[in-house]
Amino acid sequence: MPSTTSYSTTTPNSTTTTTTLTTTTTTKKQAHVLSERQRRARVKDLFKELSLLVPNLLPPMEGCSGGVIGSSRIQILDGVSEYITGLKDRIRVLKEVGDDCVQK
Repeated sequence: MPSTTSYSTTTPNSTTTTTTLTTTTTTKKQAHVLSERQRRARVKDLFKELSLLVPNLLPPMEGCSGGVIGSSRIQILDGVSEYITGLKDRIRVLKEVGDDCVQK
């Protein structure tokens, strides 16, 4: 149910103006629910994208009851962390090999 707020103002000529403001809490709630739904969809899409970028990770599967098919969010984040750490190590090794080649 909408809530209504009224207030009055008096001008210097003693004219009183009454203004009624209606704020619909249900509209605010619906907007919040919609924005939260969009945020969850965006997070879900980004987790799926991450799982597709990293080798050996299965994308999260939807609608599975019982067993888990695909990677959980924890598995995806853990896999991404390990993959990035591995890439950093590989870069370090390649730099060392490159430095050795330049020095010779």
